[in-house]
Amino acid sequence: MRLLGAGRSAALLFSVLAALVVAAPAGAAPAGAPVRLLPVGTFDKPVGVVFAPGDTSRLFVVERGGRIVERHGSAQSTFADLTDRVDADGGEQGLLGLAFAPDYATSGKLYVYYTAHAPAGALTRNGGADLVVSELRRADADHVDLGSERVLLRIPHRLDQYENGGQLRFGPDGDLWIGTGDGGGDDDTYANAQRLDPATDDADAGADALLGKLLRIDPAPGDGCGGACTIPADNPGFPQREVWAYGLRNPWRFSFDRLTGDLALADVGNTRFEEIDLGPTPDRARGQNFGWPLIEGTETINGSAPAPGCCTMPVIERSHTAPDDYDAIIGGPVVRDPGLPALNGRYLYADFATGVIRSARFAHGTAFDDRPAGLTAPWLTSFGEDGCGRVYVTTLDGALLRLSQGEGACDAVGVTLTAPPRQRAAGGTGVRATLTCATACRASVRASLRVSAAVVGRTATRSITLAAGGRSTVKLKVNAATRAALRRALARGRKATAVVVVTARAPAGGASRRATVTARVVR
Repeated sequence: MRLLGAGRSAALLFSVLAALVVAAPAGAAPAGAPVRLLPVGTFDKPVGVVFAPGDTSRLFVVERGGRIVERHGSAQSTFADLTDRVDADGGEQGLLGLAFAPDYATSGKLYVYYTAHAPAGALTRNGGADLVVSELRRADADHVDLGSERVLLRIPHRLDQYENGGQLRFGPDGDLWIGTGDGGGDDDTYANAQRLDPATDDADAGADALLGKLLRIDPAPGDGCGGACTIPADNPGFPQREVWAYGLRNPWRFSFDRLTGDLALADVGNTRFEEIDLGPTPDRARGQNFGWPLIEGTETINGSAPAPGCCTMPVIERSHTAPDDYDAIIGGPVVRDPGLPALNGRYLYADFATGVIRSARFAHGTAFDDRPAGLTAPWLTSFGEDGCGRVYVTTLDGALLRLSQGEGACDAVGVTLTAPPRQRAAGGTGVRATLTCATACRASVRASLRVSAAVVGRTATRSITLAAGGRSTVKLKVNAATRAALRRALARGRKATAVVVVTARAPAGGASRRATVTARVVR
């Protein structure tokens, strides 16, 4: 699968997409404006779009050749130019990933994933290169200090130019997650995806236990990465201690749900199937084996069945043959953009070649309601989000496009409210709820306690200020008189509920957003 082959004219595709905006099909979204793909800008083979935590005014676009371009409003400038150290000669090589540290506003740290020429004298074949994960620091608000590079990992990948992986992302746990390809060749030629012991590494033979994996590290110097990183204490404990999960072929893009923290990973297939793997919170696929090359999708390879219980099966599978006709799968986010109500809570993914975007829902470790989103962006290389939760796609032909439903200005607050379905508010525990704002917000939360339809009491209002993407769990106290009324009702077998309401707006003011959740009150 040649995921990042040569593209067409960027200007041509951009003009076509500007003229032919594709709407969601009737019935695929609630009433209101259709979902569209809005052209935003043009770049040189963009493969990613990223935001810095807490920054709602800028985007950072990753170009395969080695540049990171900052986009501020409609202005574009070079944020970092790594072309002198990036090997972008092969079809899937180049600058592939970018992640900003959660504390970027104060630390100025960011992380890149790229392919680099092997050291002089090293054995290479088929255009192979090394995979490099590095830490950099900003020089000022709009530039990176290129001299600050500190290499965390340098993984030999020298016998094939394909299947490099390339995703970097900080998880909800604050650790850095990294997806690596298996080293290239059909059917895991170098037997890396199931390899877990670094004692078997041999760069000249293409063998490395860090390949074909999902890695998880703390970037601070310590006991991992040859001293360049620290191994989180709750990593699974494989001999290759940086490994979180294994059995992957080419995990090109993965994401964490902003609301739930669930992990969704798209693994590019070999000859038959593409797949989406799911790691629900709290374990997020800890220690799991996704099966490559014992299985591809849900089917065994060459009829050799893996051991019972070996492998975690994908939740979505797409075939290379009709009716799917997939080339390579590109994973996206679960949409949490308040301006995209038609896709709210839905996971996005697409086929690289056709660019046909689909969406599905996740629940209880499975995927369901998988359907076309009615949007197409040929040669789609990646999905991304900005600081407001708005969703973008990049195409190899040069386009950056944003999914829009006619709403979702960056100062619009998107608020999500959840609560345990059963609450012991009749005792001393009060009412608990969790709220998330897509952008910085000021929120007020209160609850009313009801028996049947009658209100028997209300809590005091709690005020909370959250940063963009911030999350807070609040406890609302229930007074003694209300608790007594609830206990009497429950003793008589009557139904009691807690209705929690949050109202949120941007710190500077503007329109407010409101969300409500209802929970059953139990003894």
